[in-house]
Amino acid sequence: TFMEPFRRKTLRPADEVEAEILRRADPMTYEGLWGRPLAEVEEPIRRLGKPLAPQSIQELDALLAEVSQRTWDGEAEAELIRAEGRADGELYRDPRLQEGILATLEQRVADFREVDRP
Repeated sequence: TFMEPFRRKTLRPADEVEAEILRRADPMTYEGLWGRPLAEVEEPIRRLGKPLAPQSIQELDALLAEVSQRTWDGEAEAELIRAEGRADGELYRDPRLQEGILATLEQRVADFREVDRP
C-alpha cells in the first residue's frame, strides 16, 4: 500500500513490550532497591529498566482502550480531551505521584508499594 514505506519497524513484538511494561509497573520487581540512591543501583536498574508508575500505566491503558473503540469526529476528539483531563486530575490527586516526584528529585528508586490511594 501507499503507507508501507512509511511504517516504522518494530524492534520488539507487542507481547514482549506488554510483559516488560507489566514487570516494570509492578513495585515488587524492585524489591531490595526501594529508596536506595540511583548511583548505588546502576547495574540492577540498567538490567531491570526504570520503574514505571503503576497509576500512570493504568490511566494510559484505560484512555487507549477508550480511544481504540471510537469512530473519530469532532465530538470524539473533544471527549478524548475531556477524558485526558479527568485522567490527569486523578493522577495529580494520587499520592504515588508525589512519591515519584520526590524519588526523582532525591535521585532514589521510588517505592510505590507503601503509598495508599486516597
